[in-house]
Amino acid sequence: MAKQVTKKKPQKTTRPVKRPVKTAASIVTAPTSALSHSAGAQRLWAVGLGLVVLLFDQLSKNWALMALESQNIDVIDGWLQWALAFNRGASFSMLADWTYAPYKLTLLAIVAVGLIWWWLGKPESKLCVAGLGLVLGGAVGNMVDRLQYGAVVDFIRVYHDTWAFPTFNVADSAITVGVIFILLDAIITTWHAWKKGR
Repeated sequence: MAKQVTKKKPQKTTRPVKRPVKTAASIVTAPTSALSHSAGAQRLWAVGLGLVVLLFDQLSKNWALMALESQNIDVIDGWLQWALAFNRGASFSMLADWTYAPYKLTLLAIVAVGLIWWWLGKPESKLCVAGLGLVLGGAVGNMVDRLQYGAVVDFIRVYHDTWAFPTFNVADSAITVGVIFILLDAIITTWHAWKKGR
């Protein structure tokens, strides 16, 4: 009798699947679709942050107009002071000597708000969206002042001896931090693209 030969089926070898390790940079620069897949939610988050900035900015300016009308308040003697000032220029008193500065800067602020709104229609990182929200709130806060008073209300004065930094406000601070966030996001994104292309 012929012996029946049984063929052994090749055994499948399973290789362990390597999962990508999430770093702090990858989490920060992850697409905003991690929050939501719609540009509407991205805009909503940025506008919400901008409204918080606008609220704090306007409340602090109203307080400054009432409390600092006839006096300055020393917070840290020789370094930090609450001192009321009116700025007809841009943030940190830039372009103060510009002809018709309040009107031109108001127009620029409106254009900036439109550009930010368009920018938020594209998928961006959480860091970038936060930066845009801060810039949005700060730009609107200073624009409200120009429309209401013809100048921006400033009250935060940093100084030492004969040196003094231009007086600023909460909106200026938000714009500065927002721009830093946007630049940092661009640097991280460029670094990731360079690393991937190596």
